[in-house]
Amino acid sequence: MRSHRPALLLLSLLAATACDSNTPDTDRGPELALSGSLPEPCSSPELQRIDRPASSQDRSRGHFSYGFRYKAPTVEGAPVLVFLPGGPGGSSTDSPPAFIPAEWGYLLTDPRGVGCNTLAEFPDDALAAEFYRTSEIAADTVAAIQTLGPQRYVLFGVSYGTLLGTTVAASLQEQGVSPPQAVVLEGVLGRAFPPDFAGAEFIRQWERIRPGLPADVLTELDTQPSPYGLSPEEWSRILISLMPVSPTVTAQALRGLSSSVTPDPATREATVQGLKKLASPEEDPAADLLYRWVACREITNTTPENQLDVVFSMGRLVRNSAEEGTLCRELSVTTPFDSAAWQFAAPVYYFIGEDDVSTPAWQGNYAYSNHQGKATRIITATGGHNSLRLNQMSCAPQVMASIAAGAADLIPVLATCPLQAQVDSK
Repeated sequence: MRSHRPALLLLSLLAATACDSNTPDTDRGPELALSGSLPEPCSSPELQRIDRPASSQDRSRGHFSYGFRYKAPTVEGAPVLVFLPGGPGGSSTDSPPAFIPAEWGYLLTDPRGVGCNTLAEFPDDALAAEFYRTSEIAADTVAAIQTLGPQRYVLFGVSYGTLLGTTVAASLQEQGVSPPQAVVLEGVLGRAFPPDFAGAEFIRQWERIRPGLPADVLTELDTQPSPYGLSPEEWSRILISLMPVSPTVTAQALRGLSSSVTPDPATREATVQGLKKLASPEEDPAADLLYRWVACREITNTTPENQLDVVFSMGRLVRNSAEEGTLCRELSVTTPFDSAAWQFAAPVYYFIGEDDVSTPAWQGNYAYSNHQGKATRIITATGGHNSLRLNQMSCAPQVMASIAAGAADLIPVLATCPLQAQVDSK
């Protein structure tokens, strides 16, 4: 019952504390202190903490206080959404989900070393090699789910969170933990990119939408060293920020630069300034560190130091060959992710954007084709990286409710969404 969940949580935390008290400190290693300047949501009364080992393989490496944000459902029996953010290096404790029914609860996670789990000091390379791994991040998530006790829940992973969600779902089954009602994966990673180039779809989709741009916009982009006063690097970051939403939406945004579409100069300038804001990404050294150790060893090792897999050059997007791999340096994809190796019985729903540039449709199709259990694939026409939460946001709560109830009415619910979706099941 919902009213008993806080008591269950307290009992679980007391049990964990009692267990820890019986473990000699010498066996647990040093405590890795958290940063003294964590984000504001980390002081929320919804934030819970449990003790976690820095390395499951060698517990003498130390331990740290792992935080996650939990809110119980407001209706007895309603599910809890377990949210697994992307990146790797993204956090979610600062953003309660708006794409689920209002009565649902949530468990929001930040990976170890990021967000509410940011450490006071970065680990040295020897510890980082053990600390920053999907297997450890997944183990933290499983521990959080176990702490909350038996209840209905849905795993939801986006982008890197789909790799993590696949790992978590298989780990839950392997450990005999009560399974989720469903596993929902959006912007799906099916396997590591090598030998494929991770930025290839950006180039392909840009070439697809370029011819549809207004003539004056295309001329400006193709002939000016700094189109609309924005440098090539700024244009690189703008397109890398916009295109995951959807290449179609990107083309619509750039149409606002045309004098034939937007006659008012002040309005066109406002569009330029809006684009310019996309060219200034927030710096997060903790997230960058986690990204390097996880992505470079499990997903792709071609990422440049500046995070620009592709760069803008006289109207085109081209592979950033000059700086390729500078982020990863001596790291390589030694433990490549392959969803086929992580099987589980819980029903899984793959949300795939037809025009997703970050995790191309072939990635989701690979995951669907190689999953041996009950699976449903939803391909959203013209959809981007967030084909459910963003492209179909007006109907996302209804879609999630359908999935949690067994998805018997999923197809008619999807028919009410803004974009057409193709549904396949096995």
